[in-house]
Amino acid sequence: MMIRSAILLTASILCFSTPALAQDSTPESLGSFGDWQAYAYTAKEGKVCFVMSTPKQMKPDNVKRDPASFLVTHRPKQNVTSEVSVVIGYTFKEGGPVSVEVEGESFKLNPSGDGAWAETAADDRKIVASLKKGATMQVEGTSWRGTVTTDTYSLTGIAAAIDKIDEACKP
Repeated sequence: MMIRSAILLTASILCFSTPALAQDSTPESLGSFGDWQAYAYTAKEGKVCFVMSTPKQMKPDNVKRDPASFLVTHRPKQNVTSEVSVVIGYTFKEGGPVSVEVEGESFKLNPSGDGAWAETAADDRKIVASLKKGATMQVEGTSWRGTVTTDTYSLTGIAAAIDKIDEACKP
């Protein structure tokens, strides 16, 4: 869980230009691919590669929240490939559902704080396969205050971005 939090923190930092980084080395950009960016860095636990994007639309748009992002991460030294996660920009309602929908296919994520992850590696693989084929994705969650939000992401470029981290983070 600590590594997941570090990756989510890194992604948030990269997205929103906070000066201090919370990992062992500065992430290197591997390129932009449509609406997705690819990065790699070296942590104590080995090389980490991830792709990330931010929502194109956030509803309701009058809700005050921190920036949101969606990530797919590889940590080959830990045998982790295509780990799906989201930073939502608020603390999730405890036990509240978090859903990802891609072209009519729905998936559930497990919330923790302001992040959420798939339950198993098999779930991660199913979500990533769907992302690579889709055009848009919606992430819906409920804040600790009970506000339901829906973030819409473009999937333009995600397949190429994931191909790039596949290459950069070969085991």
